[in-house]
Amino acid sequence: MDYASLPSYPPPPSHAPEPQPGNERQLTPRQTQVLIDLTWLAGIMVLILWTRHAVTNIERAQAAERARAVAPPPTPLDFGLVAERFGQIQAGASREEVERLLGPPTERRAWGPEVEEFELRWWNGGKNIFRADREWNRWSDPANPNRWAAVVYWRWPEKEQAVYGKLKKGF
Repeated sequence: MDYASLPSYPPPPSHAPEPQPGNERQLTPRQTQVLIDLTWLAGIMVLILWTRHAVTNIERAQAAERARAVAPPPTPLDFGLVAERFGQIQAGASREEVERLLGPPTERRAWGPEVEEFELRWWNGGKNIFRADREWNRWSDPANPNRWAAVVYWRWPEKEQAVYGKLKKGF
């Protein structure tokens, strides 16, 4: 029997396209759409995270600005009141208690020849009783620079910083 004499019919239609040479890894339209959607999703997430970061930075800057603008520095008390209340300061008092009595100091981290001489007398024959973390604050009389009061703070075991000693000149 000769096969050439038989009728020839086209092949049945298939649902999948036949692979073409060189295009074995072609994406289907559905896969392409999923990749596009995932790309959009990633972009939106990056935008949201960046916006959150920017908003946080703006809020921090506004809070810092409000903190600077809210409280103007307090004005010092009249030196007569400072001289009157200076004797009420007790050793171990907190910085807040001292500033409640005397008001804000006119000079923080004060230093001068009188303070240095005072510390030398307190060195106790070479045994330095002052710690390195001490801080002197001074309340000065604006009318007479030779009248002032000073307090030295340092860290105590039970308190953050407290009065260790005090010094006055001119009253």
